[in-house]
Amino acid sequence: MFTLAEKLTGGSEAAGWIALLLFQIHPLLALYSVQFGSEALFTTAILLVLYMFTLDGRKRIGWSAAAGALAAMIRPTALVFLPAGVCLILLLELIRAGKPNGVMFGRAAVYAGLFLVLLLPLGLRNLHTLGHFTLTGYLGGFNLYIGNNRNNMEAYRARTGQEFLRFQTAGWNDALKTADEMPVDTPPDAASRIFTQKALDELKSMSAGERFSLFAGKAWHFLRPYPMPGIHAAAGFWLMALADSLLMIFGIWGMAKSTVRRYAFFWTSLMIIGSGFAAHTLVHVYMRHRVPFMIPILCLFSASVLSQFRTHSAARKQHSEILEGNPG
Repeated sequence: MFTLAEKLTGGSEAAGWIALLLFQIHPLLALYSVQFGSEALFTTAILLVLYMFTLDGRKRIGWSAAAGALAAMIRPTALVFLPAGVCLILLLELIRAGKPNGVMFGRAAVYAGLFLVLLLPLGLRNLHTLGHFTLTGYLGGFNLYIGNNRNNMEAYRARTGQEFLRFQTAGWNDALKTADEMPVDTPPDAASRIFTQKALDELKSMSAGERFSLFAGKAWHFLRPYPMPGIHAAAGFWLMALADSLLMIFGIWGMAKSTVRRYAFFWTSLMIIGSGFAAHTLVHVYMRHRVPFMIPILCLFSASVLSQFRTHSAARKQHSEILEGNPG
């Protein structure tokens, strides 16, 4: 965080310290980092992806692929960095060169090749152990069904947290019941296909308006700057709502200021947030899913803005002291 903030601002130590402070005091980062889960390691991997994509030239290709593959090993969701990273490399090379060329396509191909090679042992392990080659685990179908059924559609339409939890719990219980009804010797890949088909059947049974409502609800749940009302105590709700709202305001401001001078930071950050948004909107969204993809990046860009406030304040103070010392 400190190094990225310095890099983003051209060497401002103040931005580094502010970024670290924002990272440490954000309530959701604090909450999820102390739970037994992959949040801390996954967040680190995503920050490495951001750092590596801001390197210059050929260094960017290999290290970015390594960071993306590491993230995918921690959580299969990050496999989205494979196609998204290829598109990002093409864009960054196009901005740098000003026109399409063979180098940009070659570097994108090398990135994709290295990414796949690094994940290959995972696929071979699955092939040897379970008889089916895949670069991720076998929960894809289960997650797809969890996020795309009528219970979840009603959950994301809910106005209160209790109503949201009631419908979402019903969806979970239905998926677990389906799993319990499968024969005990059902292979993991076959179980994943069963869940995928059930998710597709659920989506086919919905009207076009209901499908739009489901995906729009998940999209808003990923992006909105406050949790579901009624789940947390009032103080906790307003604390998280205030923290996320301010972070989004300053973060978006910082991103807007970086579009030209720090274009690699801007487009890589957009790729990371967009990848998380796309992956989870298609599957299912909890508050914890959006935190690693959004909050650290918003902390960095907020720090870039807040550090400028500090610089401007110090400059004005120095200017006033000069005027007071030299009234003539």
